[in-house]
Amino acid sequence: MSRNKIFCEERFKTLLGASTVGMIIPIVVILSNAAIVGNVLDERALSAWNVFTPLLNFFIGIADIVSIGTCYVYTYKMGETDKLGADKVFGQSLLVSVVLSAITYFASGACFEIYLNYLNLSPEITQNAEDCFSYYRYVLTLYPIYFLLSDMVLMDGDAACSYLSNVLLLVGGITVSVVACTNMGISGIGVGALVGTLGAILALCLHFF
Repeated sequence: MSRNKIFCEERFKTLLGASTVGMIIPIVVILSNAAIVGNVLDERALSAWNVFTPLLNFFIGIADIVSIGTCYVYTYKMGETDKLGADKVFGQSLLVSVVLSAITYFASGACFEIYLNYLNLSPEITQNAEDCFSYYRYVLTLYPIYFLLSDMVLMDGDAACSYLSNVLLLVGGITVSVVACTNMGISGIGVGALVGTLGAILALCLHFF
């Protein structure tokens, strides 16, 4: 005997899949970066990546603050059928994310220098860490905008754009990183992440057209 479907059950399943993938892919990309550096390069490069990872995770947490808060307020406004208010929340949050991105660019540079000086690493590992950070700095700068757009697209129910952005993030984070690391050293890991993040942001922007 067939059961009656719950209201919006199919929509829920679709968005559940998209949101789950959206949570997993960035983690997979970061974990794969360590594997790429370790296999394509050498132990010193892997040590430099491990040195950089805590700073990366810290700024990922900072970047996600705006998007998490925006989701709560945005869905509250939509629940009140206040579309104008919801749009205003998104617009203000986008502006805050842009400002946070600018702050992240300068703050990450300052924090990285303090962090390296505190650790007092060998010159080889220090140089590798600096090379890794040289392109990843721009990735950290884009993260506040990426996380906000990713969450907002899901809030609007556009699973297709969400899946596309995650595919591009994965392709850039792994495929491009392998090629770039082979030719550029550890700097290539940042190039791959930057290409993937830019591609993901562009895919998410398709939702608004």
